[in-house]
Amino acid sequence: MVKALDRKLLRDLTRLLGQVVTIAVVVACGVATFITFVGAYRSLEATRDEFYAATRFADVFAACVRAPRELEQDLAEIPGVAQVDTRLTAEVTFDMPLLNEPISGRLVSWSTGLDVPIVRQGRSPERGDEAVLAEAFAKAHHLAPGDTIAALVEGRRQTFHITGLALSPEYVFAIAPGSMLFDDARYGVLWVDRDTLAAAVGKEGAFDDVALRLGPGASEAAVIAQVDALLAPYGGLGAIPRADQSSHHYVQQELGELETWATLLPTIFVGVAAFLLNVVLSRLVGTQREQIAALKAFGYGDLRIAAHFLEMIAVIVVLGAVVGTFLGWYLGSGLTHQYTQYFRFPALSYRLEARVVVLATALTFAAAAVGGLGAVRAAVRLSPAEGMRPPVPAKYRRSLLERLGLSPLLSNIGRIIVRNVGRRPLRTFASVVGIGFSTAIITDGLFFGDVLDVLVDHQFERVMREDMVVTFRRPVDTSALRELAQVPGVLRVEGSRIVPIALRAGHREKRLALFAFDPGTELRQVLDKEGQVVPIPPEGLVLSTPLAGILGVSVGDSVEVRVLDGARVSRTVALVGLADEMFGLNAYMQPAALHRLLGEQETLSAALLAVDARAIRQVEAALKSKPAIAGVTTRGSILESFDSMTGSWMLLVSTILSLFAASIAFGVVYNTARINLAERERELASLRVLGFTIGEITTIFTGELAALVVLGIPVGFAIGRGIAWVIVVSTRSEGYHFPILISAQSLATAALVVLAAAALSTLIVRRALDRLDLVGVLKTRD
Repeated sequence: MVKALDRKLLRDLTRLLGQVVTIAVVVACGVATFITFVGAYRSLEATRDEFYAATRFADVFAACVRAPRELEQDLAEIPGVAQVDTRLTAEVTFDMPLLNEPISGRLVSWSTGLDVPIVRQGRSPERGDEAVLAEAFAKAHHLAPGDTIAALVEGRRQTFHITGLALSPEYVFAIAPGSMLFDDARYGVLWVDRDTLAAAVGKEGAFDDVALRLGPGASEAAVIAQVDALLAPYGGLGAIPRADQSSHHYVQQELGELETWATLLPTIFVGVAAFLLNVVLSRLVGTQREQIAALKAFGYGDLRIAAHFLEMIAVIVVLGAVVGTFLGWYLGSGLTHQYTQYFRFPALSYRLEARVVVLATALTFAAAAVGGLGAVRAAVRLSPAEGMRPPVPAKYRRSLLERLGLSPLLSNIGRIIVRNVGRRPLRTFASVVGIGFSTAIITDGLFFGDVLDVLVDHQFERVMREDMVVTFRRPVDTSALRELAQVPGVLRVEGSRIVPIALRAGHREKRLALFAFDPGTELRQVLDKEGQVVPIPPEGLVLSTPLAGILGVSVGDSVEVRVLDGARVSRTVALVGLADEMFGLNAYMQPAALHRLLGEQETLSAALLAVDARAIRQVEAALKSKPAIAGVTTRGSILESFDSMTGSWMLLVSTILSLFAASIAFGVVYNTARINLAERERELASLRVLGFTIGEITTIFTGELAALVVLGIPVGFAIGRGIAWVIVVSTRSEGYHFPILISAQSLATAALVVLAAAALSTLIVRRALDRLDLVGVLKTRD
């Protein structure tokens, strides 16, 4: 008995080979998506945890202007503190001979306490003029142990001999202060001897940076409060937990987004695959109604018959899971590699875990089994005699179009098509929704490209209209603008004031940069998502909408503004406006209001330049020699950084979704066509016996499929927009706020892919119409 059913299973799989393969492809897409994103997330998370443990990454960080080293003991005695490590730091400008523009960076005193750099090549510094350079920065400038690097420290040029290249947990994501995008070539970290750095910055016997590791059960908030109290007399800038440390914050933000993708995309794909499998398999099992009845007549029980069809489902799912596992491993490796472009870990590679594969396969099998067993249960309830009879024909009635008086518009074949589509509304609905889901996934795969185009155009063409941003080492007066305007090639100069602040509303606090632009500024504008200019009132504060949400404030509320630089004043300022921006968390004031807040004369932190495109290099070279300038950033370098950090990731995800969606679209349409033929084979053969030509039969069959596709495509557009909304809401982050925008081109492309899948399926199935069993139709079935 078992062998007989095994032979039947083998014959069914062989006979339905085309459908088996296409259903397995649907399964493979769902499994591959799960393995790709869940595996990438777990790989990145495990790598981070291992690196942090190996380098003793601190739990609390604090900075000050200058504190005596004797204060280390007081810090170590704070309840809950297990280890203290103090350092010296200095923001510097590196002199890179092969580059025209000045390159900003940081000097950090070498330490073996906490946040220990891992020397990957060479050795640690042993004397005053030796230093270890950040590995990524060194590679960007083709530097190696044995080379030298010059830095402008407190206005004095100092040369260091590079003895090694290192990675640090504090600079996994190395980003210049005040910047939003990383650039290994334009920001570097150099670890040097502490005594040498102390002498260079005039801080012998002192420290300006401290890291603390907490013991088990320690109160992070209590430790931070006591650290702030101890450092306040020495210009303390406020202690922060690890969660707010710059590098870790970006790593966590990316991990959070990846975790969302690892939950959202597999859910969508496995869910869609499960729905499609339910539709296809339930109808496929329904075509074997007579075989099930015959098996029951020969004595097979309901459970054994159900197990037989479960075996068929298992074979299809296992085939899809095997292909999906290899595909997921390949794509997951590519996705993980994307993170090596800007996250600096000693080793970051994709790790394929067996439990992830098992979980993906089990979820898909469970979803497929639910649909298949539903059809089997309905079939096995029939008695053998009843099951061997053909199903009761559906009642034919006039279609809705005919009842509306549109009958003259339909030919005889047209009436057949319309009535066939309408006589089984639930089946038609399931087919339309299945085609709609395949259309929706294609649409959402292309959605990312649309979003990327809008982001680039909005942020880098309309908001950031300058060609170059010049940042000053310290605030300067407005005469600097006149000096910059005299540089050959500079067409326009506008100033801005940028101040590091902490915004507090109740118990919520956020650190960021406050921007101030003159109302008449043309090179930098504050625009909302609709492209409308957001005015900055003469008094008060304007926040980006996501930032206001984080702080829990709305227009009219008061916000405490604590300046973390210069005078370090703290004032309460009214929130007078919101800017619904796409990019970043931002705060704005008019310059005059900010100067009054700071109690200072008119000063500038940065200058925005419009530059003749032919003179970019000459302008950079002219600015490099000016000691007051800390860094120069061109719009081209920002776009390059954005593309490598965000654009390439979004394009990779878009490509994965689009390829999977196209495969699913063909699988759905092909199986719909094959099952329609299996269900209608006797009916179509009867029409041939009655005198219909093969061309007319083909027209009826393809017309019904075309009707389902035409109905399914607009349904897919609606589903796609809904999924896009879920994606946007679920993946909102501090960095980007995607608009829900699907271009007409993307909609047209999705429709064309589904239509192409329908055309190809029709061509494949068309050959079966020539082989209809006309003799069998003439036989009487009892």
